[in-house]
Amino acid sequence: MHIDPDHPNPVSPEPKNTHKVDVVSFVISLMLAPLVIALLGFWLALIPVFAVLFGGVPWLSFGAWFLWLSLKRHGPGPMLIGAALLANLIGTPILTFLFMVISDPTGFTHELWDVIAFMVGFGIVFSGLWGTVFMYLYKWFYRTKNRRTVTSPNQVG
Repeated sequence: MHIDPDHPNPVSPEPKNTHKVDVVSFVISLMLAPLVIALLGFWLALIPVFAVLFGGVPWLSFGAWFLWLSLKRHGPGPMLIGAALLANLIGTPILTFLFMVISDPTGFTHELWDVIAFMVGFGIVFSGLWGTVFMYLYKWFYRTKNRRTVTSPNQVG
């Protein structure tokens, strides 16, 4: 608990924003995570490549939002994997439903729910993998960008 005497409620939860998200590291990691998995696993009948094609929109829309919020609240860590999985569980059904309705407005059959179930199930595997790779890439880019160069005592300036 955090005690803040100036706040109307002096005993309040810890401050929410514990990590300042580096936008450049975030965007680069967000774009590279699916591509790294696709490059490492393209030999598996191109399944990871198709995952990028089918999961790209949910990853960039819902995934980016959930990952950003998780980074701000918890910093770079395992919670990012949970955020990626949660984004899949919420975003994929919504976007699949919208796509199915737009492509065939009269096609409300059991097929709609089968497609949603398939997309979410398929997405769970790749959102977990992408979230893991995102976490490691973000940590690496963040540390690399914020690393200070050590100068020798003999250097002037």
